[in-house]
Amino acid sequence: MRLHPTLLICATTAALLTACGTDDPATTATPAPPPASGEQSAATPTVVTPAPTPIRSTPQAQSPPAVPTDAPVASDPLQGNGRCLDLDSAPVAEALAGMGDGTFAWRAETATDAPIGQCPSLRWLVAVGGNSAAAPEHILFFADGRYLGTGTSEPYAFTSVAGSTDTTVTASYRWLTGDEPFCCPQGGPAEITYAWDGTQIVMQQPLPQEMLDSYGGGN
Repeated sequence: MRLHPTLLICATTAALLTACGTDDPATTATPAPPPASGEQSAATPTVVTPAPTPIRSTPQAQSPPAVPTDAPVASDPLQGNGRCLDLDSAPVAEALAGMGDGTFAWRAETATDAPIGQCPSLRWLVAVGGNSAAAPEHILFFADGRYLGTGTSEPYAFTSVAGSTDTTVTASYRWLTGDEPFCCPQGGPAEITYAWDGTQIVMQQPLPQEMLDSYGGGN
């Protein structure tokens, strides 16, 4: 019996596909499971999960470094350690070192204590020489980053600062009137105002003559 040419081609093609399928797994079709009873076969949809979108980090803005409140202002050598008049500053140290005749060292007793940012134009310091209750004292003045000088040419005991403004300092002086103890001078108080006019210190009232007499005169 002779095969129809079309049947012969189909048989040959089927034999070739079967032979190739045993050698090339990529071309081997996996039969789909038969549909369940009463159901129709349908192509299973392919769910494509999109790749995650890369998240780009946004650089955080950095705040400038904080400036310490106690940092001295470059143009004002008097400032430091959080204070308008730093007792360790060069102008203060030089002023104290240059006082007196070298018999004893002068040291700061009280001074302008305003914090940086609230500095008055005129700053002050009460310096004492010696350790006794009646030790001599001077009021030193500073402005424009430098030492200006003392309120009086001679030092006087029982000296203090009663108050101050941006450009003035009011000093309080007391003195002995007799043989009272050094702790309790009976003379005074006499209040003298020193004003800074931008060029010099102006003493607005004279020292009481009674005070000068108790020290043997002078200013």
